[in-house]
Amino acid sequence: MRLQLADFTREEPSPRFNLIICNPPYVRHHHIENLEKNRLQSRVLNASAMRLSGLAGLYCYFMGLSYAWMADNCIAGWLIPSEFMDVNYGEGVKRYLLHRVTLLRIHRFNPNDVQFADALVSSAIVWFRSAPPPRDHYVTFSFGGSILDPKVSRSISAKALVYEPKWTCFPDLDSRSGQVVPTISDFFQIKRGIATGCNDYFILDANEVASRGLTKPFCWREFDLCSKAPVIRTRSVLQVV
Repeated sequence: MRLQLADFTREEPSPRFNLIICNPPYVRHHHIENLEKNRLQSRVLNASAMRLSGLAGLYCYFMGLSYAWMADNCIAGWLIPSEFMDVNYGEGVKRYLLHRVTLLRIHRFNPNDVQFADALVSSAIVWFRSAPPPRDHYVTFSFGGSILDPKVSRSISAKALVYEPKWTCFPDLDSRSGQVVPTISDFFQIKRGIATGCNDYFILDANEVASRGLTKPFCWREFDLCSKAPVIRTRSVLQVV
C-alpha cells in the first residue's frame, strides 16, 4: 500500500485507478474564498465537464476532479451529504451522474439514525461507474437500515430522474418512476406566497364560505390589519387560464 499525503485538488491525475473510495471533506461554500472557487471550478470543468455553482460545497469539487483519476469502467463509492439530491447547486452533480457516468446506486441513511457522531448533515453513499450510461438504464435507490440490509429499495428509471428535481423522494412508492408522466410543474412555475394579487378571488366572507360548503381544511382565518376584521382565505387553489 502506498500512502500519499497531498492536496487532492492540486494533484495531477496519474495513474488512473479501477476503484475509488472517497469520504471527501465537508466544507460549505462560504468557507471557500472566491479565488479558490474559480480555480476549483476551472479544474473540475476540465476534468469532468461538470459545471458547478459557486454555492457548491467542497465535496462536489472532489467528485468532479476524481473523474480524471478513473480508468475505464472504474467503480467509485462516495460517502457524501445527501443534500446535493435536492438543492439547486446539486444540479451540476446530478447531470454528471446521469450523463457522464453510469449511476449505479444511491443509499440514503435515515436522518434519525445517526451514523457518525460528529456529522451535522444526513449522509448518502453514491456508487457509479466511469462509463456512459446504457439505454433504458435503471438506478437503485435505497433508504434506511444499512447498505446490505436497507429498509426499502427500488429501481428508478434514469429517464424519470432527469425530470425529478428532488431525488430524496425516492425510493418512496408514490414517487414518479417508470413511465414519465408530465405534471403541472413541467409547464408552469409554481410558487407559494403571502400576496396573491387577487384578493377578490382568494378572500371570502363567512357567508360565501358557508354557501360553497368549504370546510376548515380548505380555509383559514386571519386578522386583516387594514380593516381590523377577521377574514377567511382559501387555501391550495390553482387557477389555470
